[in-house]
Amino acid sequence: MRLTLSGAVCVFLFFLWVGCGPSSVGPSDSGTDSPSSDAGLPPPSFPQVENQHGAVLTAPNVIPIFFANDSEQPEFEDFLNQLAQSSFWAQATSEYGAGPLTIGSSIVVTDTPPTTIDIVGIETWLEGYLDADAGWPGVTENNIFTVIYPSATTIDDPIMGTSCVDFNSFHNQGIVNTNLVFVAVPRCPSAGNLTGFDALSAGLSHEIIEAATDPLLQTSPAWVYTDSDHLIWSFIPGAEIADMCALEPQSFQRLVGPYIVERPWSNASALAGHDPCVPVLSQPYFNAMPLFTEDVNIAFQVHYVVTKGVQIAVGQSKTVDVSLFSDGPTSDWMVQAIDTTQPPALTFSWDAQTGNNGDTLHLTITRTASTSSEFVIESTSGTSTNLWFGFVAD
Repeated sequence: MRLTLSGAVCVFLFFLWVGCGPSSVGPSDSGTDSPSSDAGLPPPSFPQVENQHGAVLTAPNVIPIFFANDSEQPEFEDFLNQLAQSSFWAQATSEYGAGPLTIGSSIVVTDTPPTTIDIVGIETWLEGYLDADAGWPGVTENNIFTVIYPSATTIDDPIMGTSCVDFNSFHNQGIVNTNLVFVAVPRCPSAGNLTGFDALSAGLSHEIIEAATDPLLQTSPAWVYTDSDHLIWSFIPGAEIADMCALEPQSFQRLVGPYIVERPWSNASALAGHDPCVPVLSQPYFNAMPLFTEDVNIAFQVHYVVTKGVQIAVGQSKTVDVSLFSDGPTSDWMVQAIDTTQPPALTFSWDAQTGNNGDTLHLTITRTASTSSEFVIESTSGTSTNLWFGFVAD
């Protein structure tokens, strides 16, 4: 699957999206450099997703909930059981403290599926069964209630938008019962270039990984923000560990039996100078990193945070060095810069747009409008595309 960042709206399509809830918890100042794959090169300074000291599920237990006569129920159940038994789960989550995954017995309800529902409605519906002592498992610190909706249901929420248009699946924490952790899966026919059950298993793997590593995202966030030097990554792509890899096509692989899952971010692999999305693939990892030397202010939640970026006044330009690196021999790759701000506020020019490990390219950025902007450098070779995000302060 190939996702490109032709506009900010494209960024959040299909894989996730739940924003971090109101919180006074923010990123720390502990940006960490990675070892270089070549002793003669400066080390790539990868982001680190930082622990905000919230809850992580040490024994996550998915409880699938279906509406009656769902023809895909057996396929969902087979996927979930294979996910729990796979080596992929530990590779994806163990470094963040999440424990082995189990799958509870499926619940099948006879309710008529709603035509439309929002996040509050989903929680209210779940609470109705939980409060009625209907024989459901209780709300414990490890249960993830996973509602799989039929294609006739649209999730339409004033904050998140519309299912299958603005997002594919999502996880959340209850508002009334803050111990309730749930995942909602609309029956989207596609996600990017994935179709059919591939689109569903990709989104579901993403959300279960994040529900285990950041379950109480509103009141007690855990693995949810990047370090302050790379804080812009917390906006796009988003800094839960599956968000961090969701926009790169090679993140989606058949790693659980015949099923597509998403490879999430690994701080450990990033620190080692390798592909930060795990499990690491066989081909060498390559990317292009802008070398920011300025400390600039970025608005984050209700305050400003000092981060790395470049400050450019309207009508002015600055040139930034861009370091190309790889962890093994590879052919030259192409780079381009894309403004994710809508409407666009930046234009770009390069001295060259191809190179290899150890090359330094020069990117000239011109600000055309008065707004702080995020941009992405896209490195492409064959079917692989790796991304690096940057910030331009006004």
